[in-house]
Amino acid sequence: MYGGDYAVYWVSRAGREGEWLVRLISRKTVPVFDKERVRPSLTNAVILILIISVCAFLIRTVEPIGTNILNMQLCFFASYIVLFIVGIIAYRNNLFARIGYQTGKRWLICGIVLGLLFWLVLTKRASAMPGGMTALFGGVTWESAVYFLWESFVAVAMSIGLIAVFREKFNYQSRFVKALSDNSFAVYMFHPPIIVAVSLLFRSAELSPIVKWVMLCVICIPLCFAITHFVIRKIPLLNKVL
Repeated sequence: MYGGDYAVYWVSRAGREGEWLVRLISRKTVPVFDKERVRPSLTNAVILILIISVCAFLIRTVEPIGTNILNMQLCFFASYIVLFIVGIIAYRNNLFARIGYQTGKRWLICGIVLGLLFWLVLTKRASAMPGGMTALFGGVTWESAVYFLWESFVAVAMSIGLIAVFREKFNYQSRFVKALSDNSFAVYMFHPPIIVAVSLLFRSAELSPIVKWVMLCVICIPLCFAITHFVIRKIPLLNKVL
């Protein structure tokens, strides 16, 4: 897991820093821009991808993937903080509703197809280098720069695509799905000890890794939601923040 034992917590921390930055820049409120200046367009999406890529490249020249400060991998903070800020601004300016379905679908397809193709090319190229995959993790090299550009493109493309497609095709909730949605953040925060505990039960089982993985998925996913719904979110104080 990226970030070591506390990855889920430092990701939340990065989001909080993004919120502080938004408040600092906008003082008290997130700005609402002119609709023609800030709108879902190819140009704005490309600018966003480049901003994330450049920020990630600069950070990873001194903090490559795998290094950490207080168990926080700063190498990933560029995308977390930038996308957090953009998400707030997009919500306040109603940009999510203005992403066309066909546009979103094209972004999703490009994110999956081009993302996979470029990943295969990058990994093949990196595996032939003396440092192997570590050539992509940071430093002033063209391989790392291309990797950061790929990473940012996939993040933005998938975000745009999934928002538009799910808004158009899956914009409804049953009681069961609402319960899953209500518990999603609690599951995100508390799933590590649950998964580790169940994994230890299968440690001595003589099964292939793939079979163990499937069994853990089948067991742990419903178990995590059940524990958060019936136990964790019933605890005083926790029920106010989860």
